[in-house]
Amino acid sequence: MFHRLNVPTYFGGLPLGFDYINKPALSGGTGVPVAMDDKKVGGPNDGTYGLAFGEDATSNFANRGIKALGENTDMLDDILRRDLAITARTTDTLALLSVSSVVFVAGQGAIFVGALGAPNNQATRDSLMSVLDSNDEEILNGDTKVVVSSIVDNNVLSTNLVGTQATGFYSISMYQFPLELPTVSTTESVVTWRHCHSMRLPASRYVERKKSPLMLRGC
Repeated sequence: MFHRLNVPTYFGGLPLGFDYINKPALSGGTGVPVAMDDKKVGGPNDGTYGLAFGEDATSNFANRGIKALGENTDMLDDILRRDLAITARTTDTLALLSVSSVVFVAGQGAIFVGALGAPNNQATRDSLMSVLDSNDEEILNGDTKVVVSSIVDNNVLSTNLVGTQATGFYSISMYQFPLELPTVSTTESVVTWRHCHSMRLPASRYVERKKSPLMLRGC
């Protein structure tokens, strides 16, 4: 069991196997939090996080050090569970019919659409996603490479998402292609395509996946 001092602000809320050091109501208890003082101010032990000389042994003063250590674990947990854009890809799909767009819904996770302020141009879109065949090669429609021409809200197709989100992530989106994904290409007689992108996962999952560096080719 991992114990936090404060409620986390990272995406997804408190993970399974976590509870709180001093929030009984949020940890299955019926009591109220105990008093926990901050760093000692004044006296011969000014600046300590321990029980200072001459202080009454109240819960407020005695729990000063526990609070400080709890703040340490919160910081470490925040680092390990901060959002990262981790490479992912869709299931390989046989192109029996031409495809002009791909829709991602909330159940598939939040998709990285670029840092806030990123320009909505082809170079940015190419860095965010790639459409490849089963050999991880670009797909050609004639002599033209199939790329993503827009990333929009699936419910409001005129709403661009690239560089517009404070978190960098968005759940319900559509990727559109200027040229349809063909059923055959110059690299494959019958196109099997996969869509590579980055999705929202905590840093701890990055270690589990052992993915380094973050690359869209061969995702």
